[in-house]
Amino acid sequence: MSTIYTPDQAAQECLNTSIIQLSFSRPRKGIDEAKARLRHITIKGKAAYQLETVKNKQAFQKTIEPEAVSGTIAECFSRFKAAECRGQKEQLFFLQNNKGTIALTKRLPCSTPLAENNCGEHNKIKNYLIPEGTPLAFLIEQGVMNAEGSVLKQKYHKFRQINKYLEFIAGVEPFIRDTVARSGKPFSITDFGCGKAYLSFALYYYLHERQQIPVRIHGLDLKTEVIEHCSALAKRCGYTHLDFAEGNIGDHLLPDGTGMMVCLHACNTATDLALAQAVRAQVPIIFAVPCCQHELYAQLKTRKETFRTEDHLLLPFMEHGIITERFASLLTDTVRALLLQACGYTVQIMEFIETEHTPKNILIHAVKKITKLRPSGAVERNSAPAIPPHQRKLSHRTDIGTAIEGYDSGKTTGELMTLPNNTDKIEKDSIAHTAAIAAQPETAAAAEAFAALFTTIKRLRAPGGCPWDIEQTPMTLRATLLEETYETIEALEEASADSAKAVHAAEELGDVLLNIMMIAYMFEQKHAFSVAKMIGELNEKLIRRHPHVFGQTAGFPDPDDAKKPVTAEKVLAQWDTIKDTVEGRASASALDSIPKTFPPLTRAYKLQKRAAKKGFDWDTADGPQKKIEEELAEFTDALAHGTSEETEAEFGDLLFSLVNTARHLHIDPAIALSRTNAKFERRFRFVEKRMAESGIPCSHETLAQMDGFWEEAKRMEAQDSSV
Repeated sequence: MSTIYTPDQAAQECLNTSIIQLSFSRPRKGIDEAKARLRHITIKGKAAYQLETVKNKQAFQKTIEPEAVSGTIAECFSRFKAAECRGQKEQLFFLQNNKGTIALTKRLPCSTPLAENNCGEHNKIKNYLIPEGTPLAFLIEQGVMNAEGSVLKQKYHKFRQINKYLEFIAGVEPFIRDTVARSGKPFSITDFGCGKAYLSFALYYYLHERQQIPVRIHGLDLKTEVIEHCSALAKRCGYTHLDFAEGNIGDHLLPDGTGMMVCLHACNTATDLALAQAVRAQVPIIFAVPCCQHELYAQLKTRKETFRTEDHLLLPFMEHGIITERFASLLTDTVRALLLQACGYTVQIMEFIETEHTPKNILIHAVKKITKLRPSGAVERNSAPAIPPHQRKLSHRTDIGTAIEGYDSGKTTGELMTLPNNTDKIEKDSIAHTAAIAAQPETAAAAEAFAALFTTIKRLRAPGGCPWDIEQTPMTLRATLLEETYETIEALEEASADSAKAVHAAEELGDVLLNIMMIAYMFEQKHAFSVAKMIGELNEKLIRRHPHVFGQTAGFPDPDDAKKPVTAEKVLAQWDTIKDTVEGRASASALDSIPKTFPPLTRAYKLQKRAAKKGFDWDTADGPQKKIEEELAEFTDALAHGTSEETEAEFGDLLFSLVNTARHLHIDPAIALSRTNAKFERRFRFVEKRMAESGIPCSHETLAQMDGFWEEAKRMEAQDSSV
């Protein structure tokens, strides 16, 4: 349960953590401030606080004395709905509803304690993770420091780059520690295109030497002399788990269990090769700072004349070389982000370092969103957490780490210690992770939004509500639910082809949810079942049918078998086993549960799929393909010699065989037909348009002209797909 506070109580709770930084966002209605931030600072050896408020994109700062800080914080709580307090002892997350109720939604232990004198010195001196004045052998030999530890002026930009990268790495340190604790093995990092390995050495020093985290870092580069130099330097430094190899990124498969891939300023498509290898290996964490982007730039240049001829929208970007180059760079990184998202990653694109140090200052940070089960049967890979939107602008090295969803080693350990000793470890882990997720602000926000929706629906159905909504019944909403479902499917297909249309998908999904909630509440009004019971039973079913995730193994002859699925196919098979045995839902026929209301094409697919699970199926797709030939011959014969009923029956058999072949080829026939329908509609509309432009009416007499325009539409689609 969330703890409820007044502004004064919330202020005191923050002060109890020994504030390092307190950030406020989401201003209440009527407040002209966008955000506010309170920092603990030291001025001339005296403790104080600095309050920064942002109005109309301008920042205003003032110093707050310690005795007045409590009132200042309480005042901020009255103006903003969200707050995050990072302290020496804990990290706190607050949310406030429209009624002014303040809830503490998440309490995390401080993952990276900072000394009091390091968290707010008001002298603009940087607190680098690799500090100045500390001579380090690898930085001395790389020409960044002198023997006294002073950074050489000409290498200061490199020193800053290294430290900036380490800030991002430090942000995911809780996940690294958690992974090591779970696996009992060193955390594996690969540095693609390592060059002189400034970053590889810095990573090893920070994680292995400073933080005492067992790591194994592997650097790869094309240059023989560079690799020889780096290998020798690692040996001289005593970095036994830092190694280097010569090779091409595209040919270098990442070892199983790689936890992080980093890539700093790999030239041209080397960045893309590195990203591809990371995705292929399902690496949980990716950090990449691209260098040049020649490939897309070259493509844009070759199409310049075409753009000019067509008066293309992109023509203004092609007229000046420097604009074309920068446009290509931004477009390339955008495409990289979209491709990573499509591969199951949450992606941020952030500023790496100020442009005066390097123009290549875009950092791509990608984390795996869900746990992936490897088909090899090997150990399940832990999924790296996503970073919530409110943490995307980072100004301190601890921001990423404290913002990581679902990964807080201290909390997880604490919760595990409170669980009964006889509870299975996988169940302990599941409960702890579930609790961590439930404590996230996003989860609380979703629960609040759901409660608001349910309240609105109840109001619409109440006396004095909407006459139309009051008159509806589950039976009258059947058609509406079906209509909204089809509209949602169309919106999902559009969003899949164009991510900009995801907003439309969200709207349609909301319409489906509205119908489901409305119907469920109608049954609640009749005391048949409650909405809470419906949702609760759904949640219980999901947990029960995923024992490999949640550890619930009741009803299994051998509980250990329930935890072993390692492929999607095995998970589906286990799903059916649970339905039939654990839940006791086995029926006289495997086909009983397939609704007769399904569209015929979909029902044919489901019938065949269900029968195949019982062994009634061909081993390969050759069988149903030969069956198509057989059914086609029978249909042709019926067409020539049979009655209309016989022809119809044979045509149905032919369709059924086509569906069976589609199933063997892992093609959903309904989706395939839907795409063909869309293709036909698109091409025929083009034919209509071209006929109208040519002043030719559409008729049987002009079929030849229509066929010509049809072929033109096909050629245009082929050209577009090859671009």
